[in-house]
Amino acid sequence: MKLDGSLKSESLSRNVNLQFQKTSRPLPRFSRSSFYPQLWLQNIRLLTQKVRLSIISNLSRLFSGFSYSCMFYSCLRDCLQFELSVFHLEWSAEEDGMFSFQSAFQLVRTEKGSTFSFKHCWHPKQTLNIKIFQWKILNNILPTTDNLNRFQLVLNPSICPMCRAQADSMNHLLFKCKVAQPIWIYFMKICGIPNLSFDNNLRQLFINWWLQAGSKSVLDLFKHNLPGIICWHLWKAYSGLLWGSENRVPTSGTLIAQIKSFTQNWAYSFSRIKLRVIGNILIEEKLIPLDFRLTGTIPRFIKWQKPHTLKLNTDASYSPQGAFGGVMMRNKEGLFIFAMSFPLQANFVLEAEIRAVILATRWAMDAGFSSFQVETDSMAALGHLVEPYRGRWRVPIQEMLLDANRKGVTFRHTWREANGLADKLAQLNIFNVIADLPDPIRRAYIMDKFGIPSIRL
Repeated sequence: MKLDGSLKSESLSRNVNLQFQKTSRPLPRFSRSSFYPQLWLQNIRLLTQKVRLSIISNLSRLFSGFSYSCMFYSCLRDCLQFELSVFHLEWSAEEDGMFSFQSAFQLVRTEKGSTFSFKHCWHPKQTLNIKIFQWKILNNILPTTDNLNRFQLVLNPSICPMCRAQADSMNHLLFKCKVAQPIWIYFMKICGIPNLSFDNNLRQLFINWWLQAGSKSVLDLFKHNLPGIICWHLWKAYSGLLWGSENRVPTSGTLIAQIKSFTQNWAYSFSRIKLRVIGNILIEEKLIPLDFRLTGTIPRFIKWQKPHTLKLNTDASYSPQGAFGGVMMRNKEGLFIFAMSFPLQANFVLEAEIRAVILATRWAMDAGFSSFQVETDSMAALGHLVEPYRGRWRVPIQEMLLDANRKGVTFRHTWREANGLADKLAQLNIFNVIADLPDPIRRAYIMDKFGIPSIRL
């Protein structure tokens, strides 16, 4: 059974549907229920209702004690001639029927149309924390000194900790500060945004970027989202100086480098969307990584490059059953020198990649080789070699790098397609003669030797 009603107030008149739904829950004690007339009267004639109400009233006075509840229930069933059950309210605004203040607020609040700025503020490819941060900017509710003064939380005006020249405010900090201005000019030039006068406010700056943005290229995605990313990094620098442990004011160049590092990782979040135009300037300015690719881009032919002296290709494979490393060394003519496969003790993929590079390089140096080049297709493993203080492999990496520097060993990244031979060696044994290599390995070796490319999509 369903019953529709409405909630009204002086300021609004909006229908809110409520449903009474029949359930099979056991009947509660009538002394605790205030709805017993509605439970049994239903849609019957007024005269019949009067008789039933009289019966219920008399019985309730007669059997008011707890010990007579079962007798009262039985008598009511005999009088009313239908099976009793309990009704409960179901809130139709929620799927589970339970009332929530959120759904009630959505029903009674005054709806407003979506504005241009708030539509672009919640761009689907922007990170969640920056979306919320942009919303705070557009509502002017960041906890800067000028906003805190409005709530009488800060009594004295504060100087901007970035430039120490003007009063601290949101527009100054994120747009007009002498540290922020070179950053905006630099990225406006890259994205082709007309220079905006610094007499404008931050909202006008955001709208100017969004008006220039389309939807067909990665550059358009940067025009949508880069203003929020820039403001986010400026805010982090401001917070570190004001409330954190930072003592030195970061330069504009330092913040630009941090923004580029962020966008390179952020770019992978939309690497599978159907955009055909990447924008070479984004790659040239290192806003997106070199190996960035999109669905629908033109395939490239990747082949193994011959070295000037010797080249050692390494790779690793990892599975719950175990980890294995593969390595092959060739000379400047691409001729086979040695190849081997070896087990690794690793708990995850990155550890296997790093251990494979360390063991392969150490093995080659112990065998008497020097002035050779080590290639791996793992950018993460190569990053630990460039900055060896990170991770728990700090000591073995530093020891290996000291010996590698003395023997003229260099490290570089290569594409996975050009490192396929080392990958196929990951679960094999040691070989000294090319004829002993399995057929798939030997075919990959011949492709590398004669410069036959592989297709990279």
